[in-house]
Amino acid sequence: MPNNLYLVFSGPPDGVSAEEYERWYHQHVRENILVPGFSAGQRFAIAQTMSGSRVASGTFDSDVGERNEPAPFTHLALYEYDGRTIDELRHDLFARIESGETILPEWFDRVHFMTWDCKAIEDRVVPEPVSA
Repeated sequence: MPNNLYLVFSGPPDGVSAEEYERWYHQHVRENILVPGFSAGQRFAIAQTMSGSRVASGTFDSDVGERNEPAPFTHLALYEYDGRTIDELRHDLFARIESGETILPEWFDRVHFMTWDCKAIEDRVVPEPVSA
């Protein structure tokens, strides 16, 4: 598994149906992974489950009705990459748009995004087998 992840959080803008957004994003992830350095992409539907600090054992701010921030995102695109920096990859993603290789819908500039570049700081952890 690659040691780097590029996470892109988003949601459909006002006036764009969930179905239209899904159709476009289905294709868009497939266009993005054509950039050398990306090894895979996967999309997720997301829902916030917790927000804030722990206020009691097993209870956080959001569990008692207080959210520090609203959850503006409904989608996550996860891209795995190795061998290049995120700046190089983003440069090539933007170059594909400028060249017309990647076509964006007219409503694209109204999509609110938040991205995260994630680098592994330790090996992947999996459960140890239980001895009988």
